[in-house]
Amino acid sequence: MNKNDAVALLTELVAIPSVNPRCNPDPAICGEHRLAKFLEQWAEQNGIAVRRFETEDGYPNLLFMIGSDAPEAKTLLFGAHMDTVWPAGMEEPFRLKDRGDGTFAGLGSVDDKGCLCTAMLALLELKKRPLPCRVQLLATCDEEAGFAGIDRMVPSEVRPDAAVIMEGTSLDVVTASKGTVRYRVTVRGKAAHSSQLWLGDNAVYKILPLIEATERKSQELMQSGRKHPLLGTATLNLGVITGGSQVNSVPDSCTFLLDRRVLPGDTVEQVLQELRDLYDPLGIPYEISEPFFVTMPFEEPEGSPLPGFVLNRIRRKVPGSKIRGVMFSAETSRTAAFGIPSVLFGPGSIDSAHSPNEHIDPAEIVTAAECLIDLAEHFEEYSK
Repeated sequence: MNKNDAVALLTELVAIPSVNPRCNPDPAICGEHRLAKFLEQWAEQNGIAVRRFETEDGYPNLLFMIGSDAPEAKTLLFGAHMDTVWPAGMEEPFRLKDRGDGTFAGLGSVDDKGCLCTAMLALLELKKRPLPCRVQLLATCDEEAGFAGIDRMVPSEVRPDAAVIMEGTSLDVVTASKGTVRYRVTVRGKAAHSSQLWLGDNAVYKILPLIEATERKSQELMQSGRKHPLLGTATLNLGVITGGSQVNSVPDSCTFLLDRRVLPGDTVEQVLQELRDLYDPLGIPYEISEPFFVTMPFEEPEGSPLPGFVLNRIRRKVPGSKIRGVMFSAETSRTAAFGIPSVLFGPGSIDSAHSPNEHIDPAEIVTAAECLIDLAEHFEEYSK
């Protein structure tokens, strides 16, 4: 296993469009079905057992299985998602391009096909070796927009003794991540012709105090809010505003979308009450939706032996690896919710993901694969 192996496999993975349909509904590029078919063929060619599980909407998850058949054998899960986002401005997104500096660019090269590539290379090597445990690789759908894939699988089909969920952590071990709650806030007005303003009630003007209050709350959270030792403060962002239909009409409604990043210990109910306490005193009638997107924060419990075990093994390959938190949401929030000890780990930096500049060093993929191999071969040290 070397850099050439990583580049060759990643080239194939990037070449297969698997854009989340909620990021871009174009049927030519959306959905994970093409990639799932490729992975099933890859498993068959390499003698690796695989099962397909579909969500209610028909999107595929794949579960690969190798290792011990002993009834008492513990299970180590590697997890990676198949879908990608759709960043505007990326040239030739489905071609892996050599940047000339040792890194390669392409859609999903970090998030999450670089991680999927890592786990596949690890499975190929582990299949040749006697293992003290069962090893599963779960390739999920819909991570980028709803977590339908991991929700379909955990805990009904997958309940391992430990999970290494893979995202671009620059080979660090992540034990905490923020969650996300998103809302729509709407203010109603009355439509009228723009030449007769007095007959209307401009919803865009009416909503301005709510926008200003949101900005103040955002600053308050970052400057004086509760701080988590690995994650810092919670955040509140107003990301989208829509209002009106044409320039010569008074807008009869205006809506903005909120993205609230939450810390371990926060609840959806607390966040909603916080927003009501912010907007109610303004005296402006408004509507706030039920959350249209929720991922809960993740924190591996204090005293869990998994982070120490993983960090100790990984430092044999990556001496500078460390325990840290991340600001984004991840599937660890789902595994941890069912008491499955979990960490995040993977090659590449999330800093370049979701951007036209997404890129990865294939040497990190190889190193990460070697780390996964080591974890599996020594898993009995954790699971005793």
